[in-house]
Order: sequence, then C-alpha cells, then structure tokens
Amino acid sequence: RSHDLGETLGNVVDLVAKRLDADVCSVYLRGSDLQQLVLAATVGLAKESVGKVRLALGEGLVGHAAVRGEAMAFADAQSHPAYRYFPETGEERFASLMAAPLRVRGSAGAPFTIGALVIQTRERREFSEADLELLDTCAQVIAPVVMNAQLLAVVASGDERKSRLLE
Repeated sequence: RSHDLGETLGNVVDLVAKRLDADVCSVYLRGSDLQQLVLAATVGLAKESVGKVRLALGEGLVGHAAVRGEAMAFADAQSHPAYRYFPETGEERFASLMAAPLRVRGSAGAPFTIGALVIQTRERREFSEADLELLDTCAQVIAPVVMNAQLLAVVASGDERKSRLLE
C-alpha cells in the first residue's frame, strides 16, 4: 500500500520491529556507488540520521553481515571489535544487534546484496538460531519488495525529468 520507496521502507521497519519485539529496526541500502551502505529507514534510532549514516561495505557489524551474506547476531554488540558507533543515531542505548543481508538474484543467478535489515534491543539478548532464521527470512521476503520500490522510484524520477523537459 506504499506510494514510494520511503513509505515502503518506513512500513517495513515498523512491521519488523513489532513482529520481532525489537526496540530498533533499520534498513541500510547500498548507495549509488555500490560501495557503501546508507541508513535508509529506521524506527528507534534518530530520524535525522536517515540518509546521513554511511558505512563502507564490510565496515561495522552491519557491513560485515552484508559482505558475508548471512544473518549475524551479537548479544553485546558494543563490545565486538567490528562495532562502529554513530553518535548521531542515539544507538548507545541499545545492547544487542542482529543483522541480515537483503539479497536478490543477480543476472547470473548469484545472490546480490542490496542492503541489510537490522534490529537492536535495549536489553542484552542472546539471539537463538530460530531468531536468526526468522530475521533472514524477513530479509529474503523484503529484498524483492525493496528492489521493486527502488526501480519504481527510478522510473518515476525519469518520468518527472521527461515531463520537465517537455514543458
């Protein structure tokens, strides 16, 4: 029922946070250079950080999960050596983190990571194998929806440019 990419992502993070009983749910998407992950939507982190927080692929726990192509869980995220802190998000209040890559099939049939789905909790939480599988399943279901919303946004922006040129 979403009308654009931002609304789609907002609905996704809200729904996943509620279903997985998380204090935070965020979606990071690959930037136009394909070398960075950009915070594209969040519930629970500072809204002002959307579009501003960027990390290189492989950087931080989120980037690590995206590069490895598998869901990863961290009960005490801030103590992990790969943890990357972004003060503008207000994430210091959250102890645990679980991230799963958003993957779609590429032209050769191999999976291509377009981003990451992340949840965080205030209370330290030992995520189970079932938790990891659930988040990974959510990411697998959400990835094509996000990809389609991105493609529609590109088409819409192209239509807007065309109509401005014709005026």
